[in-house]
Amino acid sequence: MDSDQECLHWRRVGEFGIGGTAVVALVLSLLGRTLWGAGGSLMFWTGDIHGPLNSQCLADPFTLVHFTHGLVLFLSLSWAAQKRSPTTRFGAAYALEAIWEIAENTTFAIEAFRRQGMQQGYYGDSILNAVGDLVTAGIGVGVATILAARTSWKVVVGLIAMLEVLAWLWIREGVFLILGRLLLTVGKRVGG
Repeated sequence: MDSDQECLHWRRVGEFGIGGTAVVALVLSLLGRTLWGAGGSLMFWTGDIHGPLNSQCLADPFTLVHFTHGLVLFLSLSWAAQKRSPTTRFGAAYALEAIWEIAENTTFAIEAFRRQGMQQGYYGDSILNAVGDLVTAGIGVGVATILAARTSWKVVVGLIAMLEVLAWLWIREGVFLILGRLLLTVGKRVGG
């Protein structure tokens, strides 16, 4: 990629990011999500995954999980859409994460998370938190893109493994653990 193509790529990445983020914020507003914090106060961080501010601040321990989402989405799309440009793959990854942010804030998903046991008090993300999660996943895609281009996709796999272990040690969660439990919960509901 020459410098003109690279500038165009990053410009389009920014456009995807801004547009996708605006759509998520609008949809979550229409779903009745609060702008920030359950108590109405703007906060940027909480470290308590069981407290009332979890998923209400810009960032929380699950921010690490969303960064890992970006890495996983990059690898998945690098395999599934090999012939597409990096810009297109970024746009697809960002769109998938945006869909996730909307889906995880539906009543169905919130109830499924509660049934898992770990997130009994979970009542959905604030718009600020969802935007933070989406942007963090986008950063994950960007980091993975750069790492894979300058080193190898194996480095990205190693980073995913390291972050999954870190997330497990820190909050007893991770991308694959959450996905697996969510699929089991939904499967039980649909099948029984």
